Amino acid sequence: MYHLACKKYTQAGDRLKAMRALVKSGDTEKIVFFAGVSKQREVYIMAANYLRTLDWRANPDYLKNILNFYTKAGAADSLAGFYLGCAQMEIDEYKAYDKALQAMQEAAKHLSRSRASDRETQIRVLEQHCDRIRRFNAAQGMLAADPAGGVTIYQQLLQEVPEQQDNMPDVRLGDIYGLLVEWCYQQGNMEQAMQLLQQMANRCLAPQMYLPDAIVSEVCQATGAAIPDNLPPQ
Repeated sequence: MYHLACKKYTQAGDRLKAMRALVKSGDTEKIVFFAGVSKQREVYIMAANYLRTLDWRANPDYLKNILNFYTKAGAADSLAGFYLGCAQMEIDEYKAYDKALQAMQEAAKHLSRSRASDRETQIRVLEQHCDRIRRFNAAQGMLAADPAGGVTIYQQLLQEVPEQQDNMPDVRLGDIYGLLVEWCYQQGNMEQAMQLLQQMANRCLAPQMYLPDAIVSEVCQATGAAIPDNLPPQ
């Protein structure tokens, strides 16, 4: 049905409606082909938006076409949004802040070509977030050689990162606490680790989302303290 609708809309010269019909069909191969031959900005964007709903991480061709279609459409904002989405995924699913930073830097390049009225504000906020992630990454590398310096950076970030974060990727408070707790645990400083776990609980951060259960259990056993077990996932 959708393929027939696409054919009729194409014959009538309405490629946008034709693409909408194809998107509803879910025929990825035809969607990619139609976007390529249509060479129309809105069609490119619709095709890229559709491909983003698929598992593009597992299919390099999907990723290639997303970037290619947005680029051909001159859709700087969409490209920036895609890279920001990649960065957030790297943080949420893998805690891969190094890869997240790379994606955010790509987003910044495309934001610089945006025509949005708030472009400068977006770029400034994004750079603030990139700076925090750079410092977070640096602190991780410092813990072995300069633990005091690394811990100081983490403590500074705990003061800077807002609890209610905006829609741009940023360091997660739970990841900062998690690394501090794990470092204290490795040093045998269970009392300090417990204090940090309690701070997490006070900020409604569920430790099990950021730390191995074994570490949380050992810290609680060593200190004879407990933390709430009904905290909402972050």
